[in-house]
Amino acid sequence: MPRTGLVVVEAQLISVDTAIEALIASDTVLARRQQVLAQRPKPGGRHDHALMADMPELGAMEEG
Repeated sequence: MPRTGLVVVEAQLISVDTAIEALIASDTVLARRQQVLAQRPKPGGRHDHALMADMPELGAMEEG
C-alpha cells in the first residue's frame, strides 16, 4: 500500500475509534460495561471495543 493510502487508512481508523468512544460515552449501559472491562487485566483500548461488540454480556454479568 502506498504511504498516502496508509495515512488515509490510519485517519479513518482514528475517526472510527473516536465515534465508538463517543457512542460508549453517550450510553450509560455501555459506559458502565467499559468501566467494568477496564478493571480486568487485558490488552485494553480497541480490544475493549471489540470485546463489547462481540460479547455484549461482558460487563453485564454479576461477580460471584
